[in-house]
Amino acid sequence: MDPNILAAIIGGASGVVGGVVGGVIGARATRKSTREANAHALQMQQAAQNATVRGVLLGIRAEIVTLWDIYAAEFGAILEKLNDGEAFWYHYPLHQNYFSVYESNAPLLGQIPDDSIRNAIVTTYLKGRGLIDSHLYNNQLLEKYGALQRVRDETGSARYTEQIDASLANLNEYGTFIKQSYFEMKVLVSDLTERIDTGVRLMEGQTNKLLP
Repeated sequence: MDPNILAAIIGGASGVVGGVVGGVIGARATRKSTREANAHALQMQQAAQNATVRGVLLGIRAEIVTLWDIYAAEFGAILEKLNDGEAFWYHYPLHQNYFSVYESNAPLLGQIPDDSIRNAIVTTYLKGRGLIDSHLYNNQLLEKYGALQRVRDETGSARYTEQIDASLANLNEYGTFIKQSYFEMKVLVSDLTERIDTGVRLMEGQTNKLLP
């Protein structure tokens, strides 16, 4: 075979092989870059989600602690000393929604990765609503008791005495219930804040590892 032709064939084959090898190397490099880009995007997404959940948890913590501190400062000492079977003689004015942070962020609760924190949040707020409802009902009992006394005083009729005694018995019984609710709520708030603090620290550590 003509040496020139042979050289041309070999040169062409070498070019094809070189092109194939170069293409394979280039494809691998592209796939590696794509994987790294996707991994980085996922890390940024996880970091953003952690930041969102962290904000929700801190907002809920601030709300529940603030509300509890106000409530405990006003009635804590009274309820701590309240005897079983003793009425709670204080009218608690409640005319607004106190759980705005919780309600506005309720759709995001499902993103909280720790089931125990999520359950503690829901349980604490449900108990908080129950405590508010207890005070609202106690307010009604106080109003009824006062109304019966006024009617008896105005009419001078002893027939209201039995109703007044029954109303007082209801107040005494319900005072014990409010006291029990107070102590349950006290434990729940303490437990929730500890869980949130632990969860936030954990997420901050995870985020620091994700970010470059």
